[in-house]
Amino acid sequence: MRKRGFKPTHTTFTALLKACALSDSDKSTQMAEHLYNSIADFGIEPSIINFNSLLSVYQRKHNIEQLLDRFNGLPRDGPTAPSLATYTILFSACRREIQRQLAELETVAAASKSSQERRSFGDSRRIALIKTNIHSMFNALIQSWHVYAADAARRITEPAVDTQPLELDAHMVKIVLKACHAVYGENRALGRKGLGIVEQVYGLDKGLGGQAAEKLPRNEPLALLLRQSRPDKGAGPAPPVLDDEVVDLVFGLCKRDRQSTKALRFWKSLEQHFAAELASLKQQQHQPALDEFRARTTHSKS
Repeated sequence: MRKRGFKPTHTTFTALLKACALSDSDKSTQMAEHLYNSIADFGIEPSIINFNSLLSVYQRKHNIEQLLDRFNGLPRDGPTAPSLATYTILFSACRREIQRQLAELETVAAASKSSQERRSFGDSRRIALIKTNIHSMFNALIQSWHVYAADAARRITEPAVDTQPLELDAHMVKIVLKACHAVYGENRALGRKGLGIVEQVYGLDKGLGGQAAEKLPRNEPLALLLRQSRPDKGAGPAPPVLDDEVVDLVFGLCKRDRQSTKALRFWKSLEQHFAAELASLKQQQHQPALDEFRARTTHSKS
């Protein structure tokens, strides 16, 4: 670019980094890092959009450790503080790695089971290692969620100059809940952590526990807090915080964990705090599940 007298912009580097993410080259990650590190050489301050593009390269190339290292190096405040897109990329990368590890576990376990001989010590060690990796990655995802929730709440109570408020949308919630469903069969204690996140985001009549919920000011649902704190002008339309798939995922988790009462409390919280969002859903689609939860609750009391 220098030889031809071309002066790049933020958009130029974003496009180049996206190209690296789509490349099949083994050196695409190194090229992306070189591009990102060279932005300042052209007198340009790297933007959070440039940074998100670099994270997307790590995500697509399954370089989760490098992604986490880069993310942890971001400042808490200022124009390069994490955005909604930053956290979404982080959550998505963790979920993809969990899915990859679960698929590997299924393959190894199936091969070992179909063998005529007893499971070898090597197979047992490999299965144990994969399970450990799954648990570690899932815990990294949940920890990243708590970092996001605390960051979003802090930006409300302690606004800083040049630091945009964080948003929340249904897509990022679905990423985390799908990961909870994915690990539930392997480890129920891990999968049911999604119920705590449901309480944190949408609220329940009774707390499901957790220190994460206590970090939020006034213990109000996070989605409600962020909606109430949005500026009236200049912010554009708010991203949707709820859709039918979110409800299906929550109900599915409650059904797997036999938590009928919590499912009903979740729905009641939607009616109380998110009536407008609830009105846009296909409520008839969820009626059979609600009827089943109510019947189970009534049966347990009788």
